[in-house]
Amino acid sequence: MHRLRARAAPLLGAIWIVLLCLGCAGRGGGRGDDADSPTGDELPQWVRIVPPSQNGERCFVGAALSAVDAETGIEMATGDAHLQIAKAAGDRVQDLYTAAVTGSGIVVPPQDRVAVRSELSRNYAERMESHAREENVYYRPCGEGSGDDEGRVCDIFVLVSVEEDAWDRELTEALLATRRERGESAATPMLGMIDWMLRAHGEGAVGQRDERDRDRDHKQE
Repeated sequence: MHRLRARAAPLLGAIWIVLLCLGCAGRGGGRGDDADSPTGDELPQWVRIVPPSQNGERCFVGAALSAVDAETGIEMATGDAHLQIAKAAGDRVQDLYTAAVTGSGIVVPPQDRVAVRSELSRNYAERMESHAREENVYYRPCGEGSGDDEGRVCDIFVLVSVEEDAWDRELTEALLATRRERGESAATPMLGMIDWMLRAHGEGAVGQRDERDRDRDHKQE
């Protein structure tokens, strides 16, 4: 997993396309029978269109500008998708952490709070990345090419899906794991803050606000 992250550049500009779609629509066929063959000149629908969230899956499109060959390009684009999953997990932890700091009334030394937030973010991101499933791949040859450029591919996209239900479930598991890691040696206020986050997450008060807002905005459109 860390190897994928290390090879996630270059990215296609600032592309961070998140598809919330009908079973990750457009998956049909995955890579196909021959992963070394280009998949056409026209960008597929799952790259060009961002549909609403449906059918219990959240999708991410990883991208790479070019690569020496298809296998390397797919690995780079997959790494980009995994980085997006990790960022989504980190954003959710940040929401919960901020709510705990401002709403729990528990005073914890800043260094302890930061350490717990880092542990929780890392644990949650790794758990969510483990749910990632490759659904489809697109790339095209860069040109005729010769010598070192022969076989080079451009505009590589990988569609990756994560089941929606996993986000809540794995955040709970990550919180419990972080609490166990802190153990009895942790300061009581820190354990109290983790417990507060567990209760807040279990009540659905934190971490789902952005999803509700996106659904509401989509309906208004």
